[in-house]
Amino acid sequence: VTGGSSATGTITFNAPVVTNTVITLTSANPAAHVPASVTVLAGNSSVTYPITTDLVTANTSGMITGNWNGVMKALNFTVMPPKVASIKLDYNVVVDQAGVQGNVTLTGPVAVDTAVNLSTSDSGAYLPPTVTVPAGQSGVSIFVLIFPVISDTNATITASLIGVSKSTNLLIKAPAIKDMMLYKSQLIGGHSTKMVVYLTRDVKVDTSIAVTCTNPA
Repeated sequence: VTGGSSATGTITFNAPVVTNTVITLTSANPAAHVPASVTVLAGNSSVTYPITTDLVTANTSGMITGNWNGVMKALNFTVMPPKVASIKLDYNVVVDQAGVQGNVTLTGPVAVDTAVNLSTSDSGAYLPPTVTVPAGQSGVSIFVLIFPVISDTNATITASLIGVSKSTNLLIKAPAIKDMMLYKSQLIGGHSTKMVVYLTRDVKVDTSIAVTCTNPA
């Protein structure tokens, strides 16, 4: 299990016990804790017991043992550090935004400040190579900085920790015409005016815009 979470163990006899029967429990795993004993009630053949765990920075294993009248049964129990559960962005399509917020969520809280590796598949989306999850927390916010692209571009944003990676897609839209304005909409023949074209964002390279007019004059 992931450190900081709990689990449930079960002890089973091959037949119902006649009287209340006390089973002694021990844990050789320093990060896993069990009660000193548990009682199987008369007429029952099994009982469950809680296992609580500590936060860990690496896989921590050890045997949990049940002992009744010198008969012992044991199982190996491993407590694991958290891994990346998901990475999500506030939105997955950007048109004119300078960036987009997101969150990296882990499977549980970390024992110490922990760096999560970040990457992007396209230079149109930038984020730092790592982000730190503070001790005791199970997630952290991220910010993806967006740069202009020549054409609509898909970027894959990935978070990795202890060999486990999770990704999400981000579509960066290329600049498009957002609006246009004429300084004057009526002119005396032979005169001229100016027109301003507004795009959804700055262009990455010099860009020509085709303009047409249906007025023959």
